[in-house]
Amino acid sequence: MGEYKIRSTSKNSADIEDIILRETTTTRTVFRPVVVNNPHDQNSAVRGQLIFQKKSKDGEWIESKSVFSLSTLKQGESARFDLHTESIAKLIDETSSLRELYKKYGIRFGTHRYVVTEANIASIIEQVSRFENKDAILEALKNLQEKDLQNLSSILGVSKIKKLIDIWHNNETNDVEEFWQQTFEEHPWVLSQIFASPYIFIQGKPYFGGKTDSDHGGVKGDLLYKNIQTNNAAFIEIKTPAKLLMQKGFYRGKSAEDHNAVSSASTDLSGGIVQVLNQRNVLLRKKDSIDANRYESHVSKCILIIGDCRKLDIVGKKSFEYFRNSNKEVEIITFDELFVRLEKLAEVLST
Repeated sequence: MGEYKIRSTSKNSADIEDIILRETTTTRTVFRPVVVNNPHDQNSAVRGQLIFQKKSKDGEWIESKSVFSLSTLKQGESARFDLHTESIAKLIDETSSLRELYKKYGIRFGTHRYVVTEANIASIIEQVSRFENKDAILEALKNLQEKDLQNLSSILGVSKIKKLIDIWHNNETNDVEEFWQQTFEEHPWVLSQIFASPYIFIQGKPYFGGKTDSDHGGVKGDLLYKNIQTNNAAFIEIKTPAKLLMQKGFYRGKSAEDHNAVSSASTDLSGGIVQVLNQRNVLLRKKDSIDANRYESHVSKCILIIGDCRKLDIVGKKSFEYFRNSNKEVEIITFDELFVRLEKLAEVLST
């Protein structure tokens, strides 16, 4: 996390401890910032000097008394100061942070130390994300060490996953299908986790065909994915975690201890299976109009996401596994199973 030592020099200005932009064993480039009151434009409150230093024989960074000044240049002369891409990116980041500190605290009398913590880092990241010159940021990332990039990737990945896990825990009983449809459309990478091969999101609420001559009816799905290598489509039907998986009570037997005790599939479960199979069949009937550049349909996967198997009793869990494992055409995944996968993935990325 960044740390800044700021010392006021007047009621309208403050010096800031040198910020190292780039350093080798013998040389370094530092930025020596100054914050000045600018009530008319708070975005223009930071100025400073760029200083290139060479280490002394004693291994110390000593400020030379003879500093080259641009004012000594004669007519027709010029001076050049090279900055590496990572130095430029860091300079932008640091000045953005200092600008935000000035906006929040102004210039305070005395010496103060400010630390960028988890509480305020989000606003700083937001500032960097709004920076228009993305190439400078990318160049800076390219110069990071591999372990730093791995850490950054893991942090971002875990953050995305935990956001979805929070949504799940806050909506485990949400029975609004449109809510889950929108959630998965906004975070399509979640459902990519359920495939063994690489699949990507194509479209939400795709139209598969089937309208009458009077333009009525027609078949729409919830989500359409495809294999990025073969273009083979995958049909995903979304219900809600509140939907029943198995009918209440026993289809056979009277108690959990009865080995004959089984439950029957719920209307939502059996109906969802038929629904997604029908979507695939309607698309196959109009195969001549399929855009092969977008997707194909070669024995395409059909997936139904429905219910919460934690709500099942012993007989219900047994019957549910009998039912879904005997169904070879449609893969059935419950909401709790999907989000357990995400929780385990977050654990791996956090280690």
